[in-house]
Amino acid sequence: EENNATLQTGTPEEESAQENPQEETENLNEKNPETYPSWSGTKNSLTRSMGDKRRIRRAIKTYVLALGGHANATKQARIARKVTSNMLVLFVGGQEAIKHQLKEAGISVENKSVKEVCREIYTSLLLLGSTIEESIVNSALANAFDTFMEKEEVENMSWDNMNDDMIQELECLFIANTIVSKLLNDASIGMIKKARTTNEYLKAEKDIMDIVNDVVTLHAPAYLNSMTSANVSQLVHDLYDRCYQVLED
Repeated sequence: EENNATLQTGTPEEESAQENPQEETENLNEKNPETYPSWSGTKNSLTRSMGDKRRIRRAIKTYVLALGGHANATKQARIARKVTSNMLVLFVGGQEAIKHQLKEAGISVENKSVKEVCREIYTSLLLLGSTIEESIVNSALANAFDTFMEKEEVENMSWDNMNDDMIQELECLFIANTIVSKLLNDASIGMIKKARTTNEYLKAEKDIMDIVNDVVTLHAPAYLNSMTSANVSQLVHDLYDRCYQVLED
């Protein structure tokens, strides 16, 4: 596991307008059975890891490998990366630049609370399609904004007091939630069946979220602090790739 956050960059792949990630991964695994874990093995690994955070960490590694490794996982996160870019471009620059970008997106911050503005940002980012990947990203959006708005310091806070650290926390929450929501959609069926209570399943889900969020929170600042309106898409690609790479290690 990485301890130091470093900025690694690359070139995004040419991607089709629509992909079937699990089908693509299954085909890849059939061609390289000794290189990539099977989906059944990955699901079993995640199920067996419940209640043991160290084993969950290893199960997440197996999951990323089952996707075909970090580069393929990043490629499959095309829709998540697109929405992440749409979010981050709103927050490039200082406070005045952010106000302008939000206004251009139809969101006024004048005399509004953080919660009011966040609800409008959330609505503006929602995807209207009905594919599984779009549903996963919409779920990640809802989870990230709900978690952020439940914070005690956000209660009754004016948007004028929304600082850079809080914006970056919201960005990291969304990125982490896109990774976790996809993982749970792909591989959590065994966990659901094994859990004796709802709380037991939710505890396992929280353990996964904690692990992924720690990775994102550690590595994201190097990318987010280097971001401009011109390089958002590239750096979002590189950030997802870095996070998946660390989870794979």
